[in-house]
Amino acid sequence: MSSSTSKPVKATLLYDVISPWTYLALALLKRHEKEWNLDIHLEPVSIGYLFQAAGNKAPLTVPNKGKMMAQEFRLYSDYYQIPTSPDAWTYSLDAQKKPPNSLPLMRILHVLAQQHPEQHERAATLLFDAVFARGDTALLHGVAGKDREGEVARLHELLGALLSKEQLGKLWDASVTQEVKDAVKAQAQKCVKEQGAYGVPYTTFERADGKKLSFMGQDRFEIITDWLGHTYKPLKMEAQQQSKL
Repeated sequence: MSSSTSKPVKATLLYDVISPWTYLALALLKRHEKEWNLDIHLEPVSIGYLFQAAGNKAPLTVPNKGKMMAQEFRLYSDYYQIPTSPDAWTYSLDAQKKPPNSLPLMRILHVLAQQHPEQHERAATLLFDAVFARGDTALLHGVAGKDREGEVARLHELLGALLSKEQLGKLWDASVTQEVKDAVKAQAQKCVKEQGAYGVPYTTFERADGKKLSFMGQDRFEIITDWLGHTYKPLKMEAQQQSKL
């Protein structure tokens, strides 16, 4: 049976827009969405609460990991041919000492996923692109759940094609309520307890035969595609093979 007529593979990606590795993972999922017959679902989760619930700790608490992260992010983005800006926070050791706080933005995305699910994936993609492809670290600093007018205007600059300023204002209003703050924390705890997550990107695939398997990280695609019954070839490898023909 061809992939166009078979049941899609459900791919559920846990994400936080501060995560460089999730930026790469989402780009790869979207790149192979049709080829692998994927039905992609994004689930926003606060990486800080996720670490807390899982008993994990941020890699940047170890300085040498931060240095390695900058090096590997550059190598992986080049290998996968995914654009990154030299201004992305991951390349700044100063930013690594005190990473931007994405929690207020993730609360907004939590509400967005519930109230406007049809716009959620596109909105998350645009925000990832802003942070890593364009190096807009100011976005993470600027959306802090404190200045409604300024933050809604900033979000409208990025997401205005998807949501009106009024809609974004309502999302902001909901995001600063205690109800949503508690819900975002509880969501992270649920991901740890029910999905086994301990960080992001954390992707769970469900094949047509009902079997599920979860993978942590953006560098598991060779194994993922084998489990899905495909062969993974990065664009760089494909280009090299074409040049030999």
